[in-house]
Amino acid sequence: RRLGSGLIDFIRPAHLYASPPGSEIPPSNLTLRHLYGYGFTYAQRLQDHAPYQIDRTNIEERILNHEFDLIIYASVHRGMPFWPAVYRTYAPHERIFIDGEDEHGWCLWSSFLSTVGTYFMRELPDGCPPDVLPSQVHYDHFYGPFPDDA
Repeated sequence: RRLGSGLIDFIRPAHLYASPPGSEIPPSNLTLRHLYGYGFTYAQRLQDHAPYQIDRTNIEERILNHEFDLIIYASVHRGMPFWPAVYRTYAPHERIFIDGEDEHGWCLWSSFLSTVGTYFMRELPDGCPPDVLPSQVHYDHFYGPFPDDA
């Protein structure tokens, strides 16, 4: 199923987007030679201009209003913006985590994410627990006490 205009990539990866039609502006400050495989099959394929403009405003407010069906963190080792709001507002089955980095070993971070959402790891490392679901990993270990709902 295509996700269409309802999909919002909050941190817009410029190299994935084409320039507007008739524009002389390059789509990003990266040239294709700097991209893995020269961007073959993935670079400059998406549209982010009329009529396909993506609304990336007021993201935290929209998360708190449960405007989205799912929240997908596509690179968990490179940041998780708005995590406290996502944790408070979305159920575990509505949170997706993708760990696509080169092998870094199984760690408490991997254990934590697998308990609070659906966790996909590209390269399962040696030492990965067979059940992949540890019993005692909590939000507080990574973020401190959860903010009050006041």
